[in-house]
Amino acid sequence: MIKLFEKYKNVDIKNKTLLVVDIQPAYQKWISFSVFTFLNFLNRNFEEFNRVIFFFNGPEMGYEDEHEFKTWLQFDNNLDEEIVDNADFYDKSYNYFRNCIDAGLYEKKIVKLIKFMLNKDLWDSREFNEDDWDEFIKSHPDSEDVRELMEGNEDCIWIPDLIEYIQDNVHGELLLCGGGTNECLKEVEIALQVLDKDYEILKEFTY
Repeated sequence: MIKLFEKYKNVDIKNKTLLVVDIQPAYQKWISFSVFTFLNFLNRNFEEFNRVIFFFNGPEMGYEDEHEFKTWLQFDNNLDEEIVDNADFYDKSYNYFRNCIDAGLYEKKIVKLIKFMLNKDLWDSREFNEDDWDEFIKSHPDSEDVRELMEGNEDCIWIPDLIEYIQDNVHGELLLCGGGTNECLKEVEIALQVLDKDYEILKEFTY
């Protein structure tokens, strides 16, 4: 029997992988829900999940390292030691797709652009030449606004290691939580869509 709080009784978590994005000390003041409530939810339901993966931003971005993050989860917020020891942690970095996101481009167009880059073995939008852009528009004629924004733009988008990590390690039915909804969480969503991974968002635990 799934031991969910009453308010989560309709959430099916059995054998799903939970992806937790940037619920970490550096962002605590922006998290709009109770971190204690979320971690208590994990304490009560961890065994129901197939896997739990914490995505975080680490020292390269000026934030806490994995050890500091785990200490915060366990000793500051009472996450069970068993969960800290058995969950996966991945330092994902950020800002790979933000130029397109912040410009308000339609999400599906961003996904199409990144898929095109992967198919062409282009890891940085600055690597596009005119023929590449012509080919992209020929395949996606509704994406002229993407070309207008990105062609010749030094504020590039690029393919992060996160793509390979998800491809190799994230499988099955997925639940996604964390934040920010139009920032790092959105970048993870786009990466999942690029790899044709279906997911459901736990809205109660997003910020």
